[in-house]
Amino acid sequence: MRIFVISLADQAGRRAAITAQLRPLGLEFEFFDAIRGSDDLSRHFAATSAWQYRLNTRRDPLPNEVGCYASHLSMWKDCVALNEPIVIMEDDFVAHDNFPAAVATADQLIDRYGFIRFERFERDARLTRSKRSARRVMSSGQFELFYLSDPPLCLTAYAVNPMTAGLLASASETLIGPVDKFMQRTWHHGAPIFALGPASITVSEHADASTIGARQKKSSNPVLLLSRLVYKSAGQLKRARFNARQLKALGTSPRGD
Repeated sequence: MRIFVISLADQAGRRAAITAQLRPLGLEFEFFDAIRGSDDLSRHFAATSAWQYRLNTRRDPLPNEVGCYASHLSMWKDCVALNEPIVIMEDDFVAHDNFPAAVATADQLIDRYGFIRFERFERDARLTRSKRSARRVMSSGQFELFYLSDPPLCLTAYAVNPMTAGLLASASETLIGPVDKFMQRTWHHGAPIFALGPASITVSEHADASTIGARQKKSSNPVLLLSRLVYKSAGQLKRARFNARQLKALGTSPRGD
């Protein structure tokens, strides 16, 4: 699979760090010039739902945050145009020694499973719940493939096939949140999310100095908070129904490990 790394064109330090990591691992890759928040983002999204964005985040969007989403969206569209699966990475990662093997494993599985994450899927603050939210699907060499019933945030590195990329692009016509929040709404875009374990990617120190910028303080407006509670409750019901269908298709019990 071809590997694309999303990176702002002027981020020479990050690009040098990526090259220094991936070349010794024997991996060829291409940089994709990230879309800036100062660009005309209306070229990428047909509409923006400010209310849904607030429901999802309790704040308004940041321009560079929308640019990040537009960068992933552009790569999904490129995947469809290429008509082949690809690996998409952000430029704040650390690649483990097993990353080339993970890419090779994903290459064997991506036609069937559509979207496969390479980073860890356990969340430190919610570790127990996260483990319950991961269902083992199969083993392949040194890796296990998991179905993620409740995907975590971050899109540091993943493989995607053209059919799934098309689903994600089609569901992105209206901007309703940051790209990782959008990805969590599996019932909305219709793409099940899988992950390879053990993780072969972690975030680097560059993640502490995000190019997105400082996020606004979250709103405590009582009308918004009440609406968000209803919104999230409805989403949990939709998530449960989506997961039940996916787990049934996979032959994995919702109560299984």
